[in-house]
Amino acid sequence: MQPLRQPACLPTCPTGALFKRKKDGIVDIDSTLCIGCRRCEAACPYGAPQFDPSDGLVKKCNLCVDEIEAGRKPYCVMACMMRTLDVGPIDLLRANKYETKAIGPGETPVGNVKNLANPELTHPSIVFVVHSKGKVG
Repeated sequence: MQPLRQPACLPTCPTGALFKRKKDGIVDIDSTLCIGCRRCEAACPYGAPQFDPSDGLVKKCNLCVDEIEAGRKPYCVMACMMRTLDVGPIDLLRANKYETKAIGPGETPVGNVKNLANPELTHPSIVFVVHSKGKVG
């Protein structure tokens, strides 16, 4: 298991609007605390926080935590017609021991792909299945 590190955005937020949930590691944002300073956006090597000029606040995917709390998958996973997205325990996904349609027979999940920031920076909880003609970063 890789060491857990703090996401790069957390220490840059002056108000504590960004936080990492202890029970599942999901990084979420409390928009009532966000002041739109965009420090988190600049610090994130993955481009996850995005400034929304319509309200002057930063937004980011939180894996639809309300859906996860209700025992369902995030909307992106449920809507993916090709079944290429899924969420699950990261240690099982990394070990290719999680039953999912997103990983086909003979496919092996990897921790990095071309043009993505070096995962050694923050050890993100994500895996990829590289297309047979794809390149690993």
